[in-house]
Amino acid sequence: MNREKRVFFSLNHDVDASLYRDLLRWLATNGVEVNPWTTLDFEREAQFGDVSYRQSDLVDQIVNSDYVVVIAGESSIDPEGLDTQALNTAAWMKRPIIALNINQLKAIDHDHFPSLIADQLVLHIPMEGLTIKHALETWKDEAFRVRTMGQIGPVHYSSDVYTLIEERAEEPHPFESQSITPGSNQAETDSPWSQSAAA
Repeated sequence: MNREKRVFFSLNHDVDASLYRDLLRWLATNGVEVNPWTTLDFEREAQFGDVSYRQSDLVDQIVNSDYVVVIAGESSIDPEGLDTQALNTAAWMKRPIIALNINQLKAIDHDHFPSLIADQLVLHIPMEGLTIKHALETWKDEAFRVRTMGQIGPVHYSSDVYTLIEERAEEPHPFESQSITPGSNQAETDSPWSQSAAA
């Protein structure tokens, strides 16, 4: 049985809160144990602390998380906001970061992903349950491996990985109901990992 994963979610709560709750329910139903912490929880905790407390608490939550997950959607992330601080901190601390594209793009979504960390090692995947489950099971080790090999910049799955995920799927799930954006940028390589081209 897989151990519980600590996941720090960076999301726009006004726009993505419902989707975030649906994702947690789907993961729990499909055998992925997640101990979540979000920027909203952090803001609530920090309301009674000073700025230095907030920054140290943010670092503590991220360093103790297995993954940092950002939902990339229609809303932009405030360059001065807590979400950006969280992502910058995670990138600086070399934590495994996963970007979930609401528009189902299979590569970096330059229109919605924060430009400040667009050149960091981040896995960009569509908002699909089984793809997210696969990423939460494998990206931590793979991120360490590719970082050790000197790879930087955004990465995405090759078509081989999506084929493998589809072969393992037993039935459709809520996050597969949306169509995939055609023409997504996917390099065909022997490795299941490929670096996305710069926009």
